[in-house]
Amino acid sequence: MEVERSNKDKIILHLCASKYGSDTRDYREARYDVRLITKEIGVENYHPPKGVYGIIANPPCTMFSIARSRAKTPRDLREGIRLV
Repeated sequence: MEVERSNKDKIILHLCASKYGSDTRDYREARYDVRLITKEIGVENYHPPKGVYGIIANPPCTMFSIARSRAKTPRDLREGIRLV
């Protein structure tokens, strides 16, 4: 219980998160203050608070995929790394 109480003030940012935030489930269960920054908010528009304890990021990876080699638009590594 003491661990859970001490985690509530630790902010974890989940950047480029889905609306479910499954990658940060364990942090939420441990009572961290997890904040999902979804595409509706936009990482490029978000201004984090001071004292962030940790960051988990899931930037879109479609531009890095080898499977994209036959897509209508070719891979663009600069666009893929833009949010990173």
